[in-house]
Amino acid sequence: MKKIALVYTATTEAMSAYLLDRIHALMGGEVQVTAYADESILQEVLRAGKITPSAARKLLELYLQAMRDGADGILNVCSSVGEAADAMEALNAFTATPVIRIDAHMCACAAREQSGMAIAATFPTALESTRRKLLDAAQKQGKTLFIQDILLQGGFGSSSLYDSLLKAVSTLRPMPSALVLCQASMALEASRLQSALQIPVYASPDYGIAQLKKALCD
Repeated sequence: MKKIALVYTATTEAMSAYLLDRIHALMGGEVQVTAYADESILQEVLRAGKITPSAARKLLELYLQAMRDGADGILNVCSSVGEAADAMEALNAFTATPVIRIDAHMCACAAREQSGMAIAATFPTALESTRRKLLDAAQKQGKTLFIQDILLQGGFGSSSLYDSLLKAVSTLRPMPSALVLCQASMALEASRLQSALQIPVYASPDYGIAQLKKALCD
């Protein structure tokens, strides 16, 4: 049985349940999932507008604790600290526990498949981190991306997030040809948004879980 660690800096009950369901759906039932969380990390990052040394140390301690507890793989769920998870890539080859940034593969696929898109987040740090990841992926592929930003501050966990996202995307000019949801929590609305907007909607959980599964099989 594989042991998977989910590292959060903020979550909701619905989001945690959704991720657990998707892990079992994509990786099979023989998976043990343990969550690790420290909400002070996100609060510190939001106050500073960037990943601080203190926040990075706290995040690293969550990774190390998961490793000490026997995790076979770690999924970093928070996109606001995604670049700290990126920094772990160099160590993945030397440890028995790969650390996967949940939105890394999503950004690579969106950059490859689209030339322009809107990106949406409820935290400015998540918006900025995702934009940098998309632009980096596009640069590696020799492409240029046109990106429109949607920031819905205060929308994390809100029951009105779908309506707010739908309105925000619908009022963009030009109308985007795709939508990237910067935070894993937004994946709960991805299917409805795609049906309503009739454009591709990218959400990170399935991409991140698939990448983690591949890392565990390699």
